[in-house]
Amino acid sequence: MHRNTTDWYRQIHLKPDSALAASRWNTAKSFSEKLNRDSVLGMIRLFLGLPNGMDFHRRMTDEVLAIDPEFPISDNLQELRLMAGLVMVTTFEPDAPFGPAMALGVKSACFENQKAAPIQQEIAEEANSYLFVEGERKRPRTMPSEQPELVNLKARLKTITASETDEAKIKTASNAFSRSVLAAIEAIAERSTARIEQLAEESDLLWWLLCGRCDSLACQVSTLSAAEYVLPLALDLSSRTSISPPPPSYPALVQKAISGTSDWQDEFPFSDFLKATTSQWRSELPNGYTDCLDLLPVTLAIAKFHESGDVDTTQRLIQSVSDLNLNKSFSPVVVADQYYIELLFLDCLNNL
Repeated sequence: MHRNTTDWYRQIHLKPDSALAASRWNTAKSFSEKLNRDSVLGMIRLFLGLPNGMDFHRRMTDEVLAIDPEFPISDNLQELRLMAGLVMVTTFEPDAPFGPAMALGVKSACFENQKAAPIQQEIAEEANSYLFVEGERKRPRTMPSEQPELVNLKARLKTITASETDEAKIKTASNAFSRSVLAAIEAIAERSTARIEQLAEESDLLWWLLCGRCDSLACQVSTLSAAEYVLPLALDLSSRTSISPPPPSYPALVQKAISGTSDWQDEFPFSDFLKATTSQWRSELPNGYTDCLDLLPVTLAIAKFHESGDVDTTQRLIQSVSDLNLNKSFSPVVVADQYYIELLFLDCLNNL
């Protein structure tokens, strides 16, 4: 159980004892084993207090009750929202399949969203911490000088040698050694593949920065204004991020890339970023987001601007689900960071 579970309940005016908190945590663990794309999106909305539809509330209540018959059946919105948060936290584990999508979704949905109110702010902070820690763990700076599997093989080989003429012991040790060889090969191959993927990602990112080229617009960054480059920058960077979660250094990568334009330190109305895109560029963007546009404020604005071609119409189209003010000024770095996170979130969802 997470060390703060009991305290999280107390902070939303629920009063569990440690046994009830442990029970709810175990329920969350069991629930997380049945997650899919639809339930991930529902959990994010429920945790943030965003419109989700009563069907999802009823369905989640039924699914939780099937695991924990003592869970309240009615007047349980606060409990459901915290349960959604607990389910999230249970996915914040190394190599967990749903962890990156959960954490990126929370981060994405909170941008310029006054409606987003996490039931427990500490859980939202856990999501950010998970992204940093897991992103760093998947990109180790060094490799161990000696593989642990090889150490194990050497120890087993010594056992065979030490057995001398005892045929029974030699046979047992030899069988164990044979099994260990296969396991060692698989483990080392897996670790080596991950290392190669890491180095390939790093190399791709560094060459991209060094060359100063915008692939999605097929031109040099130096020929673009900051407004023209912001959204294509995020697209180029996301296409080169092959490991999820993203590297903790991504804000520095964004800033380094955008600094290739002359006016990157200025602020611009968000509408300028939309108007700087071309219809062709917008039409080639990743899709598969119609079920989660309310969690993707920048993607929503781009999609509606592509439909209407007009900023005022776009503002009217998005205002029912997004608080993003298209006339508000933002720094290019902030917008690029946000769109990058949205694109990674979409990629995670599409791979569930």
